[in-house]
Amino acid sequence: MMHEESLKRLNEMKTLKYNWNGYGAEPIPIDIIEKTEKFIRQLNSEVEIFPTANQTIQIEKENNFGYLEIEIYEDMISLFFASNYRKEIIEKEVNEREAFEFIDKFMSMSH
Repeated sequence: MMHEESLKRLNEMKTLKYNWNGYGAEPIPIDIIEKTEKFIRQLNSEVEIFPTANQTIQIEKENNFGYLEIEIYEDMISLFFASNYRKEIIEKEVNEREAFEFIDKFMSMSH
C-alpha cells in the first residue's frame, strides 16, 4: 500500500510529548499532522517524513536529479530544492498547487 510507511510515521507523531527531541521541542499540532496526511495521500510516490523542532513536518524526497524538501507549516508550505547536476538551489514559499507541480516535475526527472 502506497504511503503506508509515511502514514505510520505520521501516526507516531501524534504521540510526541513536550521535549520529544531532548531540546525542549513542543509536540506537533494535530492540524499540521492532518494537513500533512492529506498532502501525502495525494502524492504518487513514497516520501520520508520527519517532525521538526519548529512544530512542522518535513517531507523529503531524493533521486538521481537532486534533493527536494517540503516543510508543512500551519499557514504555509516551504520548498527547498538542490540539483545534483546544475548549480541550482531553489528555496521559497509555495502554495499547495505549486508544491504538487514541483514534486511532479521532480519525480519525472528521476526516470
